[in-house]
Amino acid sequence: MGEPRHILDCLDRSNPGRRLTLAPQGDFEALLDVRGEDAAARDVTVTLTVSAKLPLDGMGPDDLLARRDEVRARARMEAGVGGHVAKLELDVGAGVRFSASVSSLRVSAINDGGAPIDVGAFVGYGTASASPTLTVLGAPLSFRAEWELDIPEFARTVEILRPPDHPMIVDLGLGRAGSRWLYGDHVFFDERMRPLPIANGFRRVRVTSLATGRHFQPVALFTLAL
Repeated sequence: MGEPRHILDCLDRSNPGRRLTLAPQGDFEALLDVRGEDAAARDVTVTLTVSAKLPLDGMGPDDLLARRDEVRARARMEAGVGGHVAKLELDVGAGVRFSASVSSLRVSAINDGGAPIDVGAFVGYGTASASPTLTVLGAPLSFRAEWELDIPEFARTVEILRPPDHPMIVDLGLGRAGSRWLYGDHVFFDERMRPLPIANGFRRVRVTSLATGRHFQPVALFTLAL
């Protein structure tokens, strides 16, 4: 991203931003790179937007809807104070706003969908109440098959999404004992899952399918606390 620009402490330039087009199956690309004095953290709000880059000519309503369903973007944030940097990833969704207390901020984005998209970002002073999320897609599960995934940084809750009438068991991992994981909060779900709180120290989520004769693809929805 190059050398960061010293603008967090310049009130006359409090809303720097950028907009770019991302192709599918690409890499993370830089959106924001700002920095103030290392010793003076500021409360800032970051706004991320995403929209489909659609060739509208000759497309009917069904085609437009299908292309909009392909709009999926993820952001990577590096927030720092005094030389230390914390990194996390979050969903852009249909747009997201979140706040952080930082002296430096770098934001990049990636297109996880199947069509080109326009992604924009800007940063301003002040705070906004928001609960960013991170969505992780699992592989299809058969009966008694398991899906294990690491819990991302700053995760506060997790909810596993799946089709109706597909029972499952969700376990939260507390760490390793030799080569084996220790699991707690062994929870059986045959109805809609409630978000499970993630205590400090949990490191992994395990999903076990109990749907006989059927496959389903689980989706993990993490709520993040910044």
